[in-house]
Amino acid sequence: MFNESNWQVALYLAYAFLIPPLSILIIDRLVRTLVRNLFRFYAITGLLGTPVHELGHVLACLAFGLKITKLRLYSPDPASGRLGYVEFAYRPASIIHAVGLVVQGVAPMFAAFALFEFVFPSPQALAPWSTWGNGSSVVLEGVAGAWILVVGNFLADGQGFLWSVAALVIAMHCIPSWADIRLALRGGLVLLAGALGVSFLSTMDLGDHLPSSMNTVLSVVQSTSTHWGMVALEWFIYAVTLVTVTAVAGLVVLLVLPAACVALLRRVRSPSDGQRRSAAHDLKPAVEGELSGSE
Repeated sequence: MFNESNWQVALYLAYAFLIPPLSILIIDRLVRTLVRNLFRFYAITGLLGTPVHELGHVLACLAFGLKITKLRLYSPDPASGRLGYVEFAYRPASIIHAVGLVVQGVAPMFAAFALFEFVFPSPQALAPWSTWGNGSSVVLEGVAGAWILVVGNFLADGQGFLWSVAALVIAMHCIPSWADIRLALRGGLVLLAGALGVSFLSTMDLGDHLPSSMNTVLSVVQSTSTHWGMVALEWFIYAVTLVTVTAVAGLVVLLVLPAACVALLRRVRSPSDGQRRSAAHDLKPAVEGELSGSE
């Protein structure tokens, strides 16, 4: 039966395997809609973010033996909206390659996270909800990390503004595309089954069936694997939350608001354009009549 640890692992795995793909699907569709009118601006921001995205894929491919066949770190294509890509080959029957598909799918997010953690400054800034209660949530911690990265740097000093904008740009471009996620899901079932199996094995009570010496060793192995497995899951959720929230903020600030301003300007201008077209249409018969009378 499920115990508290089982349920916690199950909830973490559900979050890790369901929330990021759904978020990425929504972001991907929104970006595709907005980029139609703002592709040049989107491509300019991609000068910084796209190479980070593609290098994340490259490192994952190299780590798991996926053969890279074509690489473009930055190559804007207005027709497809794509700014860069990595093409690779893999063996469907290989478990290592199956895990590699999952890792390369989310690798851009962790490339961005590594930059945010080890390169970007982290000013002392508290998120507004930090004083809500004593309980901590790894998801809220990820949101707080995004707040510190963007708002904390923005309010820090002159250079902090540049760090804040760079974080928005990098995160926005390091969200995996829906094509990345669909490919990653091919190996995700293998990884999910393995994670669930390890989780259940680590909580099984096998002491009655083993000698006392082996029982001691098994107990240490179970407790160690449970501890580090939870640590890894929490870090995964923290990283995904931080980058996703920062990406959404970048999407709003750098794409949604400019697109809304462009649409508003067009709407403001359209009545005057319509009035000019109507006036020209009204004058045309009079001019033609005058010309025909003179003939």
